[in-house]
Amino acid sequence: MDLADTCTRTLLHLFVRDIYPPQFNTQTIPDTAFCGPFVIKSEITDFSGIFTDSLYYKVNQGLFNAVAKDSISGGIYHYTIPGQSVWDTIYYYLSATDNQNNQGTDPANAPDSLFSFVILPTTAITEMKVQKEKFNIKIYPNPTRNRVNIQLTGLVNAKRINLKIYDVTGRLVRQWDNRTMRPSDKVTWFGDDNLGWRLPSGVYFIQLVTDEFKKVEKVILLR
Repeated sequence: MDLADTCTRTLLHLFVRDIYPPQFNTQTIPDTAFCGPFVIKSEITDFSGIFTDSLYYKVNQGLFNAVAKDSISGGIYHYTIPGQSVWDTIYYYLSATDNQNNQGTDPANAPDSLFSFVILPTTAITEMKVQKEKFNIKIYPNPTRNRVNIQLTGLVNAKRINLKIYDVTGRLVRQWDNRTMRPSDKVTWFGDDNLGWRLPSGVYFIQLVTDEFKKVEKVILLR
């Protein structure tokens, strides 16, 4: 990067107001027979730069503990959750504030929604893998300008299905459930909210929750 580019970027950071929170790309941990410690990696980016960041975790129904980053390498933030015991459920989320005081979390609506994994006995891992391979959610096209197709598979026998879309602030903007969708169907989202209003460009998070499965996917809406 030459001197002119450096000066231009510096001026932009001084005079352009950053109104968007930090963005995350977190590598989540699946259910495992490993008892830890657990390294969580997340790429956290923001136009004005990251001012503060933390990972919060709790074990079972305990209180949240804050964990500072271990290091940053190539834009990837590293955090460590201490080792735990078999059958413990670990819940966690990330939070970051940029240099213009915009706060973001991952998942987007944390702590109401959390990443989680269970430490299982070795014999239970194979059974869990077979079960999870039955379920899938496919989102396309992504990024999109007009509509997103959300293809669901393996949910025919699911007793509870909730499909929700959140914006980057964690606000619920669109949702479907067993009454408004079929478990083997393809749901099409036209970039609108529950009232039919057209939503602006940005990053949105599609969350699928059933009685046996949970997954969050990121989609970029362009206008």
